Amino acid sequence: MADVAEAAGVGRTTLYRYFPTREALLEALAAEAVADAGARLAAAGLNHVVPAVAIERIVRALLSTGERYAVLLQEPIAPHAADVERLIANPIRSVFERGVREGAIRSDLTTEILVDLFGGIEDAAKMTTTLFLEGAELPAATREP
Repeated sequence: MADVAEAAGVGRTTLYRYFPTREALLEALAAEAVADAGARLAAAGLNHVVPAVAIERIVRALLSTGERYAVLLQEPIAPHAADVERLIANPIRSVFERGVREGAIRSDLTTEILVDLFGGIEDAAKMTTTLFLEGAELPAATREP
């Protein structure tokens, strides 16, 4: 928290006034990340382009958001599911549904499977980051004797 206060140019007391715990700060950051991603998706004009271009725009919007909030990949903080659904999943789902209707996306997979697979990219990024930073070995506390 001291490093965050210093980077923000405020005193620790000021930081703690707004975020009484590290978890509160991370939760606020996660909410900001979802809002940022949602705003980028809304600005991407997904409904005005063919599905393939819309998917490319989705990826670009999410990647550009992810860079800013990469610290969240290493934290067990989950944003509010309703916000993720409304701001991120619904626009993506809409593109996939339109793509299936227009014959641009496979129809043998349900939209929910497509959304889950697409969302799995984030989970894969998180797992890859953890694997890279912490290695594949089990932490000592979880190893069998």
